[in-house]
Amino acid sequence: MLGRMQLLQRFREATRPLHGAIEADFQPRQHLGSLADYRRMLVRFWGIHQPLEESIAPFADQWPLDWEKTRRRVPQLRADLLQLGLSTADLEAIDRCRAVPRANSPAGVLGALYVAEGSRLGAVLVGGAVVERLGLTPERGAAFLCGAGSETGQLWRSFVAVVQSADLTREEADEAVDIAAGTFRAFHEWLRASATGSTTNA
Repeated sequence: MLGRMQLLQRFREATRPLHGAIEADFQPRQHLGSLADYRRMLVRFWGIHQPLEESIAPFADQWPLDWEKTRRRVPQLRADLLQLGLSTADLEAIDRCRAVPRANSPAGVLGALYVAEGSRLGAVLVGGAVVERLGLTPERGAAFLCGAGSETGQLWRSFVAVVQSADLTREEADEAVDIAAGTFRAFHEWLRASATGSTTNA
């Protein structure tokens, strides 16, 4: 079994270079020049968060996170895109990232959740700019990036507590770290494609 802090440290070490690559290649604030630019960015987010949450869902209830009620973000993203003029049919037609790794166990889901929960932290840093520049609100078009607001930090801390208490074998931990790194890699390629204007599936 791993020490309590070791898994979290392995997550951080495995994803640190990819995190830096995303920050270098994808700048969300550059997509806030107009409502049309912002909507295109949310469409791209939809294309990767949908398959990510589909991967998490089968085993999410194995961890004490109340994921379905408090941590899913696709419903917020859906509401924003509908507010911004897309239809349900439009959402169904959006390309989805095929490179998101499938988490086939509770351990794998923990790795996927590491990326999902971390992305919530990053989103909040952009949410304020969306409200200021585009005049949107969490109730009208900015729910996804504004997210849980002041509760975002507590959601992250409670997730970290679950990671630190996870009783995994070395093999299970390896799987979790592989899923985290693979998911980060998929995010990087998908978002980099949007930054360069490519719309092909990653």
